Formats: sequence, C-alpha cells, structure tokens
Amino acid sequence: MQEDLIVGGKIISIAAQKISDKEILINVGGKEVKVELLYYRNNELILKYEGKKFHSFVSEYRGNIYITIDGFNYHLQVKDSDENYSADNRSSGDEEIKSPLPGKVVKICVDEGAKIKSGDLLIIVEAMKMENNIYASCDLIVENIFVEEGESVNTEKKLMKIKPLSTE
Repeated sequence: MQEDLIVGGKIISIAAQKISDKEILINVGGKEVKVELLYYRNNELILKYEGKKFHSFVSEYRGNIYITIDGFNYHLQVKDSDENYSADNRSSGDEEIKSPLPGKVVKICVDEGAKIKSGDLLIIVEAMKMENNIYASCDLIVENIFVEEGESVNTEKKLMKIKPLSTE
C-alpha cells in the first residue's frame, strides 16, 4: 500500500510491505528500509532498525496522523488526490501538540511566548511509569499551553499550540 503524506509542507510517498510476521519493508521517498516489529498493541509499537530499538505511538485524528518516536513528534497528513497542496495554502501556520497517549503531565519545559529551537524538549508525559519526552520538530514559538503539571491527559488531548518559524 502506498500513500502520499504531507510532512512539514512537503509531499512524501510512503509504502509499507509485510515481509513476515515480524518484518516490514518500508519505502520512504524512494529509500527502502527493513524494520523488525518487536511489539504491537493498540497504538504502541516497538521497532528495531539497524540494531536500535525505537518506541513509538501512532494515533489518527480527523485525517491527521500523529507519530511519536522516542519522544520526537511527527504530524502527517494524508494527501487528497484532488488537492493541490503547497505550504502556502494551509489555513494557518499554527499547529497543536497533542498527547500521543494517555498519561500524566510530569513537566512543562517551556513558557508561553518562548522561541524554541528544533530538538528542544517541550513537555514530558508519563504513562505506565515511563516518561515520554516530546521535542520540537522545528524552530517554533509556543503560543498557548493548555495543560498544567500533574494533570491527567487522554490520547489526543491538546497540550500546547505552536507556530513554526519560517525557514525562509
């Protein structure tokens, strides 16, 4: 199965093929990688690639796909075949960071209005005694924070509103 996904304003073709019960061949933009599926339940996966394990959570909401891999969040959109998409025709440059899983907000590492660099830690959500660090996937401004430390959250709960900074 092949899908065209919008990632960071760019269209990327992704295809996945099951090789065995434990192996998946993934083609991302023409590059093939083979991953081993170590664990899968509900929306939680543990994958192994080149000897390294990756803990991931996948959720879907209103045509958007949210993937957290080892604390890094990725927001994907399935491209409609009829849609002419460009980075300029989005309704807004604002995005929301949502909880990838149910848990408790342990620490909020940023303040509203802060300018954040790609890779900086934004928030920590604990689930099943495991901390999930959520990092900035690009340079951004934190516009609003919707939760407080110690608050219980469900999957897809809005944690904060961000505005990516232009790279131009």
